[in-house]
Amino acid sequence: VTISPGSANVTPGGTQPFTATVTGSANTAVTFAVSGITGGNATVGTVTSAGLYQAPASLPNPNAVTVKATSVADTTASASATVTLASPTAPQITSITPNPLPAGSFTLTINGAGFLSGAQATFGGTVLATQFLSSTQLTATGATTSAQQGTNVPVFVTNPGGAASPLFNLPVSGGNNLVSY
Repeated sequence: VTISPGSANVTPGGTQPFTATVTGSANTAVTFAVSGITGGNATVGTVTSAGLYQAPASLPNPNAVTVKATSVADTTASASATVTLASPTAPQITSITPNPLPAGSFTLTINGAGFLSGAQATFGGTVLATQFLSSTQLTATGATTSAQQGTNVPVFVTNPGGAASPLFNLPVSGGNNLVSY
């Protein structure tokens, strides 16, 4: 039995296809296991019968797992690959529009780098409904509070796996310049 690739680096939540080849047997079927667990689990990641490895959402300890293909015809024949799980680099925010942000309901366009599918934007401590458009752009919807009007509100983006961008201070229009009688 051989497995390809022999090693891989995968981010939390990411995938990696493996191909197992059985020689010397008419039965070329294999079973896949992750770190000794047939099919894997939520802690070490899972692997399909076709060899597609899905990394867990958070890093296991240790952060390296073994994907093993074992021949169904001869269970003493197997091959293994090492998968190293590493957090992705932190995303970066370069700009947000609109800026300044009008008070009330909003849709933000967040531009930057390193965004992953599943990234979440946080506005003033509130996680926003976030849509991944590309590795350089997200949109997010929410609403300002009256206390946020006339202030700078911190915005940051968190990728799956927990890597977070530095804070981006977004000014919110409005504030104490309104007088009512």
